[in-house]
Amino acid sequence: SDLGPTGIDYPNATYIADAENLYLEPNGFSPNGIAVDLPFYQASANFGPSVAAGQNDLTLATVAGYYLGLFSAEHPLTLFCYSQGAVVCNNDEPILIKDGIPSDAIKIVEIGDTSSSQTGWDGAPGPVDGFLDNTAAPGSLTALGLDALGWGNLVGDTTPTNDYDTLVYTIYGDMWADVTAPLCVLCHDAYLGLTPAEISSAIPVIDGLTTYFDIPALSTSALDNALLAAAGEIGRAHV
Repeated sequence: SDLGPTGIDYPNATYIADAENLYLEPNGFSPNGIAVDLPFYQASANFGPSVAAGQNDLTLATVAGYYLGLFSAEHPLTLFCYSQGAVVCNNDEPILIKDGIPSDAIKIVEIGDTSSSQTGWDGAPGPVDGFLDNTAAPGSLTALGLDALGWGNLVGDTTPTNDYDTLVYTIYGDMWADVTAPLCVLCHDAYLGLTPAEISSAIPVIDGLTTYFDIPALSTSALDNALLAAAGEIGRAHV
């Protein structure tokens, strides 16, 4: 199943092929089911409500699929989650666990995870933590009007470490997924245009059931090539 970024309501054939060839098959995940016809939400720039709607859709479809026997620990469901879609997946993991779907029944691959607990703009600890993810001071966030905007559900969101096997790929400097490095404005659109060699050069960091793969900084020419290669499914900046 695919949960895409803002602006892509449903993945086209190129998107699906790139996801399979670059991120699923190299990790031994079956691509079967990536394009199942889920009643998916329109990922919009109204981030909070859009994420909430996505979580609701993901919960309904996944819980129904599990109890109807469409996937199991022996034949797990693979979720491919990009950007805002990764936030949906991350926030929904504890809900799916609570709903009785065991840890070995779902595999997750994320790219451009904006709620990454390591580097994401609304998930990472550190000096930027106070913007959306400062769990130590939620009152100050409420004072900023996030609840009024419908974004209060993003406070404290992060990538879980012990719910499901999860692989998270982050390009160094990705302006939405890596706030710990000099910002690369266009890197967020480059994931589906990277070469296998660029992806395999990523440095893994293991945190429980979650493994983060930090893709080294792209040269200007490498970024240009990746953006051109990804143009079939990604044509604009998004979260």
